[in-house]
Amino acid sequence: MIPPHSKPFHNLLILPLTLMMLTSMACSKGAHTEDTSTKPPLDSGIEALRVFDFNRSYELFQHMYATSSHEDKDWPLITYNYGISAWLRTPTTAEDVTLAINLLSSVTAQYPDSIYSAAALLDLGRIAEVSDFRGDPTDVTQARIYYERVRTEFPNSEMSTRASLFLAQTYAQTLEQDKINKAISILEACILQETNEKWIGVLALYLGELYNSYLNQPDDAVDPLMLAFKSGLPRPSSADSHLWTIGMLAEKAGRDSVALEAYQRIINDYPRTVFRSVSQERIRKIQMKQPDA
Repeated sequence: MIPPHSKPFHNLLILPLTLMMLTSMACSKGAHTEDTSTKPPLDSGIEALRVFDFNRSYELFQHMYATSSHEDKDWPLITYNYGISAWLRTPTTAEDVTLAINLLSSVTAQYPDSIYSAAALLDLGRIAEVSDFRGDPTDVTQARIYYERVRTEFPNSEMSTRASLFLAQTYAQTLEQDKINKAISILEACILQETNEKWIGVLALYLGELYNSYLNQPDDAVDPLMLAFKSGLPRPSSADSHLWTIGMLAEKAGRDSVALEAYQRIINDYPRTVFRSVSQERIRKIQMKQPDA
């Protein structure tokens, strides 16, 4: 499930997106070396972001931004990272958030087809959606506009998938049934279009959680949760507890065959888990209930 709206959580949400782009670029530029004193400023700034030193990255990218122009090939990268650094450095101030918005907006205006534009739109959505400091107003309606732009302008991309997840959670967090159903429809449509197993696992896991925890519909939750397991869970170490949840929900929904499959997987694949003995007990109870089967 998408974490709640707080600065630590939304920082973690954006960092994988930022670092995913920066790590490959840093490696291609040789930023993996140990001696930071000999690195070009761009590599040093990227390295600072990679280790979450936002104050340092802010200083470096601020200087690079001041000495670059829109025509420079690295301008979108510099401007984007300057904006991210302004947003994430601490202490958070209204001035820094405004600066981040202006910088990210300039990327979308100057390089609308760039991957940095897609990332900037997502970040602008998150800035609008969350409260970054005391008294900072939120604007979920504006956030949805940014997310929809990513889905429209960058279809069939990883950025579009991320935007769909963020968009869905803006509806789910209202706890209104019609809005939760809208979130579900967004996720289901995205799963049908997605080709990356990793993202199918994430989408299906969230979908199953919405059915189970938000709507109390265990029968509808079982198949998405099983799909999440087969496609790959975001945290593979939780696979045993995930299967246990599937088994219990399947039993609750009267789908004993699915429950048996889940329990048997626990026993076969995770022999040291705490769920092994209870899975054996659940299997015995199902077999006693349906001896002919």
